[in-house]
Amino acid sequence: MLKNEKLTIAAFLLAFSEGIYYTFKARDYAYMEDYMIHISILIMVIFFTFILYVIPTEPHEQSEKNRKLFILYGILIGLPIYYFVIQPQYTFQEAELLIEQKEKVELPNKDNAEKFNAVDFGWKHTKKVPNLQNQEDYFISAIKDGKILYYIFDPRTGDYLLFKP
Repeated sequence: MLKNEKLTIAAFLLAFSEGIYYTFKARDYAYMEDYMIHISILIMVIFFTFILYVIPTEPHEQSEKNRKLFILYGILIGLPIYYFVIQPQYTFQEAELLIEQKEKVELPNKDNAEKFNAVDFGWKHTKKVPNLQNQEDYFISAIKDGKILYYIFDPRTGDYLLFKP
């Protein structure tokens, strides 16, 4: 096996493992829109590495293939760096705990689920909503004094506000 083929297989495996990591990590952040960009780019990298591996290369085309591999590795190194730069400060669970502690509210769980089946609770399955900056915020519901309250939480800053439908 040529050195170039080993590098191509390594790029494929790295892209695949990064894709698995982002998919599982995105759950903690309620699948914010930025993670879908990562997955899309990784799918393209996987596709191109597969093409580079399958299509035979003539010896005089080897430098062109090396250049393409260099670009793919640059993307694979740049994506995690970008991921950690744009990653929200708070996960969905951290946001719920922060609101629960600061606002002294009760969050939905398996013991109080019947309280959240009220007719006026039409948003019970929503975890995120768009904001004015064309980003997504967490949508968190809670109960206080028998009333269902809705909070909009910005996972990037930790700011939140009470939403009145």
